[in-house]
Amino acid sequence: MKPASIGRAFLGRSASVALVAAAALTLACPARASGDDRAAAEALFNKGREAAKRGDLDAACAAFEESTRLDPAPGTMFNLGDCEEKRHHDAVAWQWFQETLTKLSNSDKRRSVVRSRISALEARLPTLTIRLAPGSPADTVVARDGSELHEASLGVALPIDAGTHRVVVSASGHQSRTEDVELAQGDHKELVVAPGPETAPAPAPVPTPAIAPPPAAPVTPPQPTPAPASASHPDTRMLGYVIGGAGAASVITALILGGVALGEKSTVEDHCDKSTRLCDSQSAVDAASTGSTLATASTVTFIVGAAALGVGTYFILTSGKAGETSVKASAGLDHARLSLIRTF
Repeated sequence: MKPASIGRAFLGRSASVALVAAAALTLACPARASGDDRAAAEALFNKGREAAKRGDLDAACAAFEESTRLDPAPGTMFNLGDCEEKRHHDAVAWQWFQETLTKLSNSDKRRSVVRSRISALEARLPTLTIRLAPGSPADTVVARDGSELHEASLGVALPIDAGTHRVVVSASGHQSRTEDVELAQGDHKELVVAPGPETAPAPAPVPTPAIAPPPAAPVTPPQPTPAPASASHPDTRMLGYVIGGAGAASVITALILGGVALGEKSTVEDHCDKSTRLCDSQSAVDAASTGSTLATASTVTFIVGAAALGVGTYFILTSGKAGETSVKASAGLDHARLSLIRTF
C-alpha cells in the first residue's frame, strides 16, 4: 500500500468512524497531482495531523486548507471539515463534507461516513433565508456579514454558523437598513428585508449671480493735434541801439582820423617832391608814413561804423518780426566788409 494513500485516509472523531476509516485505508486513492505539489500537499497534511493532536486547531485547519489547495484529495477535505467542526464552524465544516462527497464515486465505501457527518451537522446547523420585500428597488444590494448575496442566494435556506449575523440592505436614493439576526443551533429563520426610506433629494444648487462686468470706460475721441504756435520773435531794438551807437561812434572816429590824415598830407605836399618821392626833412617822411596809416584806419573805421549803423537800424526796424538774420564781417589793411543777411 502506498504511504500517501494511508496518510490521507479519513480520520474520524469517534471509534465507529475510526473503524470505517480503517476499512477505507485498504482503498488506494487515485492520483490527483504529481511532482512537487503532491509532495508538498502530503507534508502539509502530516503537519495538520500533528497540530490537531496537540489541540492547535487553528494551525491544523490552515495546514489542511493549504494541502487541499495544492492537491484537492477527498481525504484532506474530510480532515479539514472535521477540523472546522471542532472549531464550531459548522457551516464551513458542512461545506467541506459536501465537497468531499463530490470527490467520491458512488461505489466508494467512504460515502457512508461522509453522509453520516453531514446528517449530524444538518440536525443542528442553523439556516437563514433572506428575501426581498415586494416593491424593493431593482438595484437593491443585500450583504450578510460584509459579503454580498447575489440574486441566486436570495430565498434559499443557507447554512450558517450559530451566533449573531448582520444584514445590511441598501439601494440608490434610499437610506441603508441594518438588521442583526441571532441564530442558535437548529434555528431556521427567514428574514424579509428592504432598503430604508428614500433620502431627501439634494437641494438644487443656488445659481451664483452673474457678476456684471464693469462699465466700459468712455472712449475719448482723439483730439486733433493743435498746430504749433508760431515762434515768438525776440525784441531786438536794444541790440539795434547798441550796434547803431557803436557804428555812429566809429563813423565819428573815422572822420577825426581822416582829418588828421589830411593834415599830415598837407605837410607831405609842402616838403616832398611828387615825382622823385624825396622829402627835405625827417618830419616830412614821418608825416607821410603817419598820414598813410591814418587814412587806412579812417577808411576801415568809417566802413565798420557805417555798417554798424545799418545793422543797428535794421534790428530796430525788424524787432519782433519773423525771419533769420546773420552778420558776416571781414577787414584788411586797405578794405573792410560787413555783410548783413536776412532770411524771411
